[in-house]
Amino acid sequence: MSPDGAAEARPSVPPDTRWAGLREEILVFLGCSLGALAAVQGLGRLPWVGPHAQEVAELIFLLVPFWVVERRGERIDDYGFHLHQGWKALAIAVAAMLVTYPLFVVGFEWWWNPPRAFSGARLPHDFWNIAVAQYLVVAFPEEVLFRGYLQTRLERRFPSRPWYGIPIGWAIPLTSAAFALGHFIVIPAPARLAVFFPSLLFGLLRQWSGSLLAPIVFHGTCNVIGDALYFGYFG
Repeated sequence: MSPDGAAEARPSVPPDTRWAGLREEILVFLGCSLGALAAVQGLGRLPWVGPHAQEVAELIFLLVPFWVVERRGERIDDYGFHLHQGWKALAIAVAAMLVTYPLFVVGFEWWWNPPRAFSGARLPHDFWNIAVAQYLVVAFPEEVLFRGYLQTRLERRFPSRPWYGIPIGWAIPLTSAAFALGHFIVIPAPARLAVFFPSLLFGLLRQWSGSLLAPIVFHGTCNVIGDALYFGYFG
């Protein structure tokens, strides 16, 4: 108590502006996710535009982050959109593939229990077109939005700390949660939330390599192998 009997004022604890200042990131994420939802579920029903609804959705993922970064007066290089030390990024991606892809194939066979042996003859004749689309139309735009824009912004707000070479912090798990939620918003199937787990590895590749090249290559190859396994077993 103060001499005059009034309670002493306690210093107020300043709010954690790192969390309160996430408005831009949340708006970009929701805007892109809802825009993709409108494209897939809305434009996808139209006869002429429908076949290209997925491309429209991914174009939103690509252009909105570029526009926001440009509006902030920043360089896209600072968001991992560059080819500096590209060979290093590719080497990191290939090393991750060698470690994880055999486990992925084994897990696919265990989970789906295909009734017949894999056969490359079951792959569609235009599978190369599907493969290119997985890199350019799917992995590239999604990595620009999530590992490029969102993870970079979150890493600035919540800097990670290295633990035996592994960055520990909020940026990668929060980005992965947004990645999973975004997939679920566009197509509300619970299985879509499972992309949270490979997204953690995409985020690590972004941190280890310093660019988007490694996660784009790894992400696209994951999708291509998944498609190849699906068609090879069930096509």
